[in-house]
Amino acid sequence: MSARETSSLLRGLRILESVALAGKTNVEDLAARTGVPISTAYRYMRSLREHDYLTESGGLYSLGTRFALDPRRGNSGHLVQMADAVLRSLRQRTGQTAVLTVRVGSTALCLDRAVSPVPNYAPPRGTVLSLDSDASTTPLLAFAPTSLIQDIADRENRSAEPIFGKLGLIRERGCDVTRGRPTPDTVVVGAPVFREGRCVCAVSVLGPGRALHGAALDRVVRMVRDAAGQLTGDLASADGAVAWIALENQG
Repeated sequence: MSARETSSLLRGLRILESVALAGKTNVEDLAARTGVPISTAYRYMRSLREHDYLTESGGLYSLGTRFALDPRRGNSGHLVQMADAVLRSLRQRTGQTAVLTVRVGSTALCLDRAVSPVPNYAPPRGTVLSLDSDASTTPLLAFAPTSLIQDIADRENRSAEPIFGKLGLIRERGCDVTRGRPTPDTVVVGAPVFREGRCVCAVSVLGPGRALHGAALDRVVRMVRDAAGQLTGDLASADGAVAWIALENQG
């Protein structure tokens, strides 16, 4: 992806994030919040509306049916809504922050989070992340197309063999654990969520290393796996026609 394409993608994601946070908004307010010219905001929002990422009524925009688990039900089946109870349960059971991420092309996006009162880093909603940043995103990379994994290795001038080996372990174990990322004291536990055999998102828990180690870490790993399994089951229900359609073809 070129620098220009990346910039365009990030601007589109910022617009979608702003609409999601506002619930409903007009172009003028969105342009002011995102810092883009009104003409640019109109162009992006028109394109997003034409592709069903946004819907418009009376000059107010909201998330469209591309983000609905069942397009016939509008936003009542939005992935964020489906995952909300799972994230809140994870936060309550672990005492740490729970995060929902999705893959958008060659990057990851923090779609939602349930923040713990325990001071610790957690990516804000709408944050664009590297697919190999930590265990909140590596489960997404583990089930990404082989060509994308190879491209990431080539771009970072890394040998692909150890990357494929690590991702194979994630697929085998159904989860990943990382330490020291994104901050030195952070431990992240993440697991993939599936819809019709395809990884559509990941759930994870982020917490300080002093709290996530030994038997406590083992318990959190089980909880994250269980949460991913629960959300997978929820997405297989009648409300789960389409879990996530990214801004780009995920491959």
